Amino acid sequence: MQIGAILTLAGQRKSDGDDSEVPRKYARREPAGFLSGASRVLLDVLGQSLLNRTISKLRDFGTTQPTVIAEGAASSPVLPSQSAKTSAFIAAWETAVSRCVQQGAELLLLLRVNAYSDLDYCELLQFHLEKQSSLTQVYGPTGSLDVALVNATLLRNAKGAYRRTLSTLIPEQERFFYRGYINRLSKPQDFRKLLHVATSAAQVRLNAIAKLIVERWWTSRAFCRTLMWAWDSMYATPSSATRNCFIWTAILR
Repeated sequence: MQIGAILTLAGQRKSDGDDSEVPRKYARREPAGFLSGASRVLLDVLGQSLLNRTISKLRDFGTTQPTVIAEGAASSPVLPSQSAKTSAFIAAWETAVSRCVQQGAELLLLLRVNAYSDLDYCELLQFHLEKQSSLTQVYGPTGSLDVALVNATLLRNAKGAYRRTLSTLIPEQERFFYRGYINRLSKPQDFRKLLHVATSAAQVRLNAIAKLIVERWWTSRAFCRTLMWAWDSMYATPSSATRNCFIWTAILR
């Protein structure tokens, strides 16, 4: 199954990092000079930028080489509105969709790169296929994650702009609810939280590895003692038993 992918680099949203509309009067002001828009998805975090991490995950998932489009100063939802005015971004987005459709993509993954998550694309695909959905959007506890999976075959005979055809699918869309870790990386505190979570997860893995090593070490010692006792009982040659014990220990390792 051929899956096309289009990634848009998030521009600035009035309430980026918060899925609810916040009146301007009460909106929080971020520290001056803090990264915003597409800049933060290009920042190296945990050894990889958010964009490169997303592309790597899509490569493992099995999509074709994704097309990356920057929104620019203005912001757009993952499914551009059918009434959206023509702009450089809209033109590039329509061209990217057209290319995927012409190249024979059966499914089209649309993703707005604006948050760190551990979303499993295989689970999303399975859900989409089981529901036989024409459009599936991903939602978290606080709203949309700006990820959509579309049945691209419905776009092959589309008349006019693709965004208009996609708009007709929204009323019948399926919602895939993701309850895993999400970080919008919209303010400095979010980057610190991500580093803390990653460090904690690494510590848990190290503890599990250490426990496994200790268990194997004690198992090896018990085995060697049993081997030495059996060898002594049969041949009464402790030096040979010890030598063989060392050999078995090396094998077990």
